[in-house]
Amino acid sequence: MPSRYHTGLLATPEEVQRLQLETLFPSASFIPDPTRRYFCNDTGSRWTFSCFEMRSDPQYFTPPPDMRPCVEVLIEASNTEEAINYLSLLRSGLLLALPNPWAHHCGLMHPIEYLGEGDLRLDSEPFWSQFSYEGRLNVGLFTLNAALGHGSFVYALEKYSFSLELDGATAHSTHPSYGQIFENTSPIARDHVRQLAAIIFAYSAIEELGLEIRASGL
Repeated sequence: MPSRYHTGLLATPEEVQRLQLETLFPSASFIPDPTRRYFCNDTGSRWTFSCFEMRSDPQYFTPPPDMRPCVEVLIEASNTEEAINYLSLLRSGLLLALPNPWAHHCGLMHPIEYLGEGDLRLDSEPFWSQFSYEGRLNVGLFTLNAALGHGSFVYALEKYSFSLELDGATAHSTHPSYGQIFENTSPIARDHVRQLAAIIFAYSAIEELGLEIRASGL
């Protein structure tokens, strides 16, 4: 029987409704943030309370009346291994939306089975620090749903994600309007090896889709 698993990825209730997140992956569902640290209001503003604020007097902590909790996306899977694959593909979708090398660390390191309301496992460190708000869940969930059942898509996404994990830069830092922010060469041999491996895996991801990059004849 399938179980539901925590992902540690958060959205606002308004985004769930506006982006129709529940329709993008049929096995996704949403619950109020179990860490009780992330809140939002009707205007879309968000607040994150630190563990120090929450622990100062958690028995009496109540958010301001105009705040309501953000929601966490749960994914339904037959077992933990399947849930790990789903969460990895979801993260790959986030990277398609914005190739940010740090997106690999969004949400829980590993999915955790949902045991119902009142489960206090996630209401403490180290899980608090792993939960994160993610504004591109619509792309992640769509990508996850589109990849299932298509082995070439799955491996293309995993190779693409691994390539960025080896070496990459944010889209913001490479925008031409900012000029050359970082040096494009490194004297460190280890960097050369990682960059080479990143290029190989990126090209292999393209080949998984039956495509290729041809050199210009000029």
